[in-house]
Amino acid sequence: MIEQDLAKYEEAYELFEQTDGEDVPELFIQEKQHAEETLRLNKYWKDELEKRKAHAAEETLLIKRYVKQAEDKLKWHREGLRYYLTANKIQKEKLIYGSFSRRDGNVKAVVTDPTALLNWARERGLENMIGVESWTPDTKKIMALIEDDWEGALPDGVDTEQGAEIMTVTLAK
Repeated sequence: MIEQDLAKYEEAYELFEQTDGEDVPELFIQEKQHAEETLRLNKYWKDELEKRKAHAAEETLLIKRYVKQAEDKLKWHREGLRYYLTANKIQKEKLIYGSFSRRDGNVKAVVTDPTALLNWARERGLENMIGVESWTPDTKKIMALIEDDWEGALPDGVDTEQGAEIMTVTLAK
């Protein structure tokens, strides 16, 4: 009888496994020995699950270290190329294995005091030119004004911020 129950139990598990746990059949454990065996299997698989989780965590850590090592080496070599450009006072270089270049990041206008900027723009009749008529100053228009018309002079309520250096590496195929 127990052997028949275990066979049904295993058959039910195969169905469960084939349907990715979607189809859970009713299990009828009728004998003490079958219940004992099922408890033993519960303990085994609970312990096995913990072992597998621990193993997966260890492997994940190893994989993260492996990837970080490659990222660090790539960063190191890119810094070497940046240093080469800086030391030789050049912006770009083209070689057999590819090309690389660096440039300063863009300067952006940062509105520190919208009211002061609006007053400054009104005094000069530039509200439309810098986009402050809607109380949302257009920093691109402000930068254009600073660069073109005002020769670098900053309007009241505006400061500038230097963007990060841009390094480009293109590898030959």
